Amino acid sequence: MLDPLGLDPLLSALLMFFPAYVANFSPAFMSGLLRWKWHPIDRGRKWSDGRRVLGDGKTLEGVILGIVTGTLAGAALSLFFGQDLLLPAFLASAGAMLGDAVGSFFKRRAGVPRGGMWFPVDQLDFLAGAVALMSPVYLPGAGALLFVALVTIAFHLSLNLAGWALGLKNVPW
Repeated sequence: MLDPLGLDPLLSALLMFFPAYVANFSPAFMSGLLRWKWHPIDRGRKWSDGRRVLGDGKTLEGVILGIVTGTLAGAALSLFFGQDLLLPAFLASAGAMLGDAVGSFFKRRAGVPRGGMWFPVDQLDFLAGAVALMSPVYLPGAGALLFVALVTIAFHLSLNLAGWALGLKNVPW
């Protein structure tokens, strides 16, 4: 898909990656609201360096919730634009969860604690995963990707600050 929505390429790119934003945001947002028992993907296991593989912040429920909510966001876009965007939305959502987990893995290897700032990986890991998994069905040009990355950094930092101000996050980043 070169420009599936028939819009300005920058706006199209933001909208096509919108499911990844929803997927990335919803587990952290919902964990602040729901007091479920969340199950870490790594089950508390440690890597050869003695640190957790992923940590408590990467959970099975979070992955499922992210993929479902992101795909539902894609369904809403499909209805609005009259196009089937479910496959790209699913891939963006699954990619966001994968990218976030890979970022968490390397964050643990670097010794950055959960909740610690690791700029710009914390802001872009989910987007990199979404781009990787979506690339067979949608890959915007380099300029649009750069635009989306810059907007993502600003958006991510703003949402985290708002989540902290609302008491949903322990740190403002």
